[in-house]
Amino acid sequence: MKSQILTIVFALVCAATGMAQTDASNDFSASYENTQGKADRFFDHQEWASAAAMYNFMLQQRPKVPDTYGRAIVATEMLGDTLRSMTLLSDAMHHGVSLDSVLTNVQKYSFQIDEGHLYEHFMLQAVVNNPWMERPLDAYLLRYYMFRRNGPQIIVYAKKMLGGAPDNQEYQLDLADGYLQDGQTAQAVEVWRRIAEGENPNYEAPLQLGNYYNLTGDRHQAHEYLERAYRLKPTPYVEAQLHRLNDRH
Repeated sequence: MKSQILTIVFALVCAATGMAQTDASNDFSASYENTQGKADRFFDHQEWASAAAMYNFMLQQRPKVPDTYGRAIVATEMLGDTLRSMTLLSDAMHHGVSLDSVLTNVQKYSFQIDEGHLYEHFMLQAVVNNPWMERPLDAYLLRYYMFRRNGPQIIVYAKKMLGGAPDNQEYQLDLADGYLQDGQTAQAVEVWRRIAEGENPNYEAPLQLGNYYNLTGDRHQAHEYLERAYRLKPTPYVEAQLHRLNDRH
């Protein structure tokens, strides 16, 4: 009888402890969500110092949330606190948050407030402070400049990426695009030719050459390169272009 009473008492104590832990967990979760709500409101109203402080507090509680790093970095960048931004990046890496997820969120929130230059500035500073990240950051900078149609910077970063992967056709096409954006058409054509005449030509290079020669009135070369593109990838667009050239001829 005594053992049964002890068993019941023990079970009640465990149940009470479990309920207390659940209540504490629920309280913690509610507190975190309240903090997040306040932080996001500060962010939306561009109260950067308050937003940064709240996000820093949230990261102390949950240091593996990429979205929080993105917002915190944008807020600190708006305050001109580059040192803190770099610390946040280091903290993210320390806690196993991927560089991609951090940059994706920094881009998202800097674009959201129409301050895309913050994303660029953050990456440039990150390269200076973290030389071991230079190549992946250069790849993101290249994508950013492609998005911005910034010809000179596309050329610079495409060449940097090609320095480590000279046969990468994606970077070669980016370089050609940079030349084209910068008004260096002859250099763009040269890059496209190099790809088209190489051992593993892709669809894009002969297509670009075909379109270029079509625009400049060289029907023979336009037809030749569009046919090459069609053999690599028989798309309706290329087929229509070839029909037009044949009809004109």
